[in-house]
Amino acid sequence: MKEGVDFYFGRNQGADNGFRSVDYGIINCTIGGGMLEEGYIPTREIRETTIRGNPKPYFHGVDFKPMELNLTFGFESFHTGVTANDKDRALRELSYWLTKDYYVPFGIVGEDYMFYVMCVDDSRLVHNALSQGYVDLTFRTDAPWAYSEIKTINLSGFNPDVETLIEFENNGDLDILPEIWIDIPFKTGGTNLECSIAKVTGNFEEFKFTGLLSQEKLYVHNEKKYIESLNTTHYRYDNFNDKYLSLPRGLTQLSIKGIENLIFKYQERKYIAY
Repeated sequence: MKEGVDFYFGRNQGADNGFRSVDYGIINCTIGGGMLEEGYIPTREIRETTIRGNPKPYFHGVDFKPMELNLTFGFESFHTGVTANDKDRALRELSYWLTKDYYVPFGIVGEDYMFYVMCVDDSRLVHNALSQGYVDLTFRTDAPWAYSEIKTINLSGFNPDVETLIEFENNGDLDILPEIWIDIPFKTGGTNLECSIAKVTGNFEEFKFTGLLSQEKLYVHNEKKYIESLNTTHYRYDNFNDKYLSLPRGLTQLSIKGIENLIFKYQERKYIAY
């Protein structure tokens, strides 16, 4: 991350007040020469229990910790958009931009991943009293991984009466539990319809609903285990087989049945700290 120059902080819209670093006349930089030094993989801690009389601990698992990014932002054309003599205002606008009390998307322009971060701990402003200098800041991530941009796949025109095979590629390091929108087809007198998404690759697992209505629209958030029928008043948890869709790393072949249109929305996640 330290080799990148221009960065973004926020989404360029709404309350996030998102802009690129060039809008504030600053750049991501490294002070001093030599090779760059930064984190590689997230910090891990072993969960284990030690019992008296047994020198070998009982292993329970591993916990990953959110990361801290120690970054330096240098003043390139610091008064961009601000009167050149009003350096106090420029510094105040910069601090307001970077100090949100919620996690904000942050990444290097041109990279295919980002973090959700919040500024923490001490900061340091180094300057020569002529608006030339840099700031040292620490950002904490919301999770021990980086994210891709939000991705959406729209699939339409399925023949719901036959099986359709599609391929889903996960380029991240962790399973994807996507948000899904499902359109059930029109069926005359349809009051007991079924739909399913089954993983053909690897261990066969089937995500399935039964007892659905003609032209019903479903929304499923697999990570939060939330289900909603968008155009009916029916409670659909009892119609679900409780097998939420989880898509592993790599290429997965999926079998689609009883669905007319399908939308996937997701972010890939990678174990990187640089």
